Amino acid sequence: MIPPEPSKANGALSLSQLSEPSGHFRSGSHSPSPSPLPHRSSKPSSCSPFRLCGRRHLTPEEEAARHAHPIDLKNLPREVARMRSHKAQLKAEFMLLAKNPALPQTRARMPVNSTKNNFPKVLPYDGTRVLLQQLPNDPFSDYINASYIDSFDTPRAYIATQGPSKKTAPDFWRMIWQERTGCIVMLTRVFDFIKVVCIEYWQMIDELPYGDIHVTVIDKESLANYIVRTIRLRKGHEEREIKHFQFLEWPMHRIPDIGNMLEFRRKVLNYIPTSDFDGPIVVHCDDGASRTGCYLALDVNLNLLKSEKKVDIFNYIQLERQMRPYMVENKAQYRFLYEACLEHQLTGDTVIPVLDLAARMKALSAKTPDKKSNYFHEEFKLIQKLTRPLPTGVCAGGHRTDNRYKNRDVIMVPPDYARPYLTSQHGQEASDYVNAVFVDGFQRKNDFVVAEWPQKNTVNDIWSLIYDHDCNTVVVLSDPPISLDKPSFFHEKGKTKSYGCFTPELIAQQRYPNIRTAMYRIRKKTPLEDARLDYRLLLKNGITTVSLQEMMMGTVNELKTTQFFILECWPESNKVPTSTAAVIELFGMVDRWRIKTGMKPILVISPDGYTRAGVFCAAKIACEQITMHQEVNVFLATKTCKINRPQLVENPMEYKYCYDLVRTYVYTVATAVPKNESSEY
Repeated sequence: MIPPEPSKANGALSLSQLSEPSGHFRSGSHSPSPSPLPHRSSKPSSCSPFRLCGRRHLTPEEEAARHAHPIDLKNLPREVARMRSHKAQLKAEFMLLAKNPALPQTRARMPVNSTKNNFPKVLPYDGTRVLLQQLPNDPFSDYINASYIDSFDTPRAYIATQGPSKKTAPDFWRMIWQERTGCIVMLTRVFDFIKVVCIEYWQMIDELPYGDIHVTVIDKESLANYIVRTIRLRKGHEEREIKHFQFLEWPMHRIPDIGNMLEFRRKVLNYIPTSDFDGPIVVHCDDGASRTGCYLALDVNLNLLKSEKKVDIFNYIQLERQMRPYMVENKAQYRFLYEACLEHQLTGDTVIPVLDLAARMKALSAKTPDKKSNYFHEEFKLIQKLTRPLPTGVCAGGHRTDNRYKNRDVIMVPPDYARPYLTSQHGQEASDYVNAVFVDGFQRKNDFVVAEWPQKNTVNDIWSLIYDHDCNTVVVLSDPPISLDKPSFFHEKGKTKSYGCFTPELIAQQRYPNIRTAMYRIRKKTPLEDARLDYRLLLKNGITTVSLQEMMMGTVNELKTTQFFILECWPESNKVPTSTAAVIELFGMVDRWRIKTGMKPILVISPDGYTRAGVFCAAKIACEQITMHQEVNVFLATKTCKINRPQLVENPMEYKYCYDLVRTYVYTVATAVPKNESSEY
């Protein structure tokens, strides 16, 4: 969020115009001109059934029709608030779009082409389908399940197509070559919703070309939410290089996080002007309609918002559906488009080139016109507004009666879809629950595990978490005196100590200015050993047998190594550390250890599971972005941390300190963070 005063004159929105998001909702670079599409007038005539009067209320369908027109920027917050509060109107408005036009699909429905359609319901219309150049002696080789899609001002700006299968991949690459496409946008994983929805078509099968086109990936950059590949195509003596952008975090039948989607689109847009090819952008998901239609509608309407200060989502979806059926699948995606346009306008450009960091921080530190705060505070307030609370229903595991005592605060409970499940505990009272939550990093999904300081009854669970999830790096962000409230959960004296079924052996210790380290080799007892040791307890409880499965599991478990990094310069009474340089050094020590031992999740432990931990994670994300891309987005890094635990980075002081850490990192560190060489998706 840039200090908004200069942009207010251009119609930018203020924070006060944004309503609180509801808890249940989770989540072409052409410059468009005003929409040429016919649309309903927003001014009803005297005989209009939509005229507001005292005689009757409008039906949801009538109210929906009133909103089926371009929306000015100044009215966008009101429209989003309406959708949040009037679900019946949202449903009725989407139902006006739901019916696909009865246009001919003759070629697509021919029996000979049936095997080229992955989804029989989503077939291209004859008038907008992509016609491939026919192969010799094959009159049906001109067919591919792909459709041209217009933007508001550019015909055939995009091609929407289904995810290639083994049979259709050669046709896909023929289309890319024929249309002179320089950019492919992929909105699905290869494996989604318990099935393979798309092959890895960028890899040649058995080293064989796709027809007469050779495909080679010459570079790949893997980040937490997307992958960018540089692909070389060769046909005869001609070679081309194109970009392939794969967004990873858009599950089928759901919607993505808005901030991550907007960042992905920004990366695509940054590449397009540098492309050597002027062909359509090819976009696909699994069926080439639902997520594809949503992405195209977002791209076009953000361009329209930039150039004309308005959006026309309803009419653009109508245009899409005239060119390909089932574009934009459901009302959740429809609402997502409005939410995303509003968030894009509210946040502005939060990416800061490294060379501009000092100037931007100076601008953010300026007082607001009312002199009551500065723009760091305003930016943090906007993040809080955009952070969606977790519904109680998604946190069922932590609210179970037998798990409540494991939470320091019953409000601070992880969502079930983002908590690490324990698998090592055995016996009658074993549980898979620990109050911890995954947080995405910059390069890797679930790069951090954030946990609270264990209570006396959860110390064993912390070691189970370390062992079960291969947390070879443990960062402890406080060093309190041992007490009943803050019991010791790792030993720094003596060689071994047992914590439940785990026996960590202290094998090395080091002390540095403001940081000390302790390395452990962890041995896990087998269920059979536990049964022998606890036999008296079993007899006391009336249990005299051990299951055959447990007996068969009585093998030697793997030894695992982990290193603790304890930060000593953050007293409990301080909001921020006394040494920023020590935190930056901690980043470097953690990176060097992970390079040596593997990029496994970092377990971050704070006194209560949210203070301090958010600062570490957000700043670490931002610093990795600086090293890799020479730019930083502290706003998005903070917002990413708060997706699964909204309390992370809890106040403006912590948020400002993230910027301070980033600035210190820029001035003092020049080492490279290695790229993630994770497996393909």
